[in-house]
Amino acid sequence: MSTRHAKALFASLVLGLVVVGCRPKEGGSCRREGRESCVDAKSALVCHGGAWEPMTCRGPAGCRKVGSEAECDQTVAEDSDVCNLEGDVVCAGDHKAMLECKQNHWARTASCLGQNGCTLVGKTVKCDNTVASLGDACTHAEDYACSPDKKVELVCKDGKFTVSATCRGPKGCQVVAKQISCDDTRAVLNDACGKDQSYTCDMEGKSILVCRSGHYVLDETCKGKLNCRVLGTKVGCF
Repeated sequence: MSTRHAKALFASLVLGLVVVGCRPKEGGSCRREGRESCVDAKSALVCHGGAWEPMTCRGPAGCRKVGSEAECDQTVAEDSDVCNLEGDVVCAGDHKAMLECKQNHWARTASCLGQNGCTLVGKTVKCDNTVASLGDACTHAEDYACSPDKKVELVCKDGKFTVSATCRGPKGCQVVAKQISCDDTRAVLNDACGKDQSYTCDMEGKSILVCRSGHYVLDETCKGKLNCRVLGTKVGCF
């Protein structure tokens, strides 16, 4: 082996060691905030706060090189996954929730339990939240939804769905042309109600109930053979 060839081989080995030594490692230091580096086809490391941390690339493109940079496809994510673009919005993998990137982690901001679920159209995320569970996250105040069992109307307050009214009538809570329709022609004492001074019948049809301060209270008991009935907009003992 010639001296020149030996030197060239030694230089190649040194260069190889330098390249390997510079490969990002989880927990290792980094300088450029937000820089991404692929680990494999579905995962990456991202520079946050001066250190590399793992990030999952659940989107169909996975993690790939684009020019001299790496790109982690996070068009699909899961709650609490690491993220890299503050304020970005995507769908959960089961299409039942919308997530937002907050402080480098995906956080559930809305449930999408309606028929159309959560969909990504181009770069726009659409969330069908006409069906939701009590306590689910929501983004628009005074937004309404039906509970999964169709017995309760919910309303968005302070970022969570709370009870607006019970829907114990035969039609329950329905989504009609993207609007919520609550059949409140039947109720029980202390049920939640949405409109003060509105009237309904109890479940046995023997009493008239009235909505006061957000709950149904007894207004009148039907005497003898009379029964409480809801006739259009009228409620009475007939």
